[in-house]
Amino acid sequence: MPPRITTQKSRVNLLVHKDDSPFLHCKVDGFPEPKIKWFKDDENIECIWGTIYTCFDSTPPNSSLRLIAIQLHDAGIYRCEATNTYGTASMEYKVRVRGKILF
Repeated sequence: MPPRITTQKSRVNLLVHKDDSPFLHCKVDGFPEPKIKWFKDDENIECIWGTIYTCFDSTPPNSSLRLIAIQLHDAGIYRCEATNTYGTASMEYKVRVRGKILF
């Protein structure tokens, strides 16, 4: 069975504030179990603890990417991609970052 994204939308627009730490969620199914990778602007993201990109539950049915203390330059298109021997499925987050408002 080819991978299938079970999250309701194939593209999500997300507006976050600078220094927030949002989670991007991706739910998939398929058999054999798909491998999940995350990308930012079509570049593979290495999920390493202690960096801006931290992955949680990187095996199906759930995967989440946390962007730690997001900055303006972290805005972009983030993509979750699930692949197995029968195909590939993906979903995108368009992440925009707004600077903090000072009063």
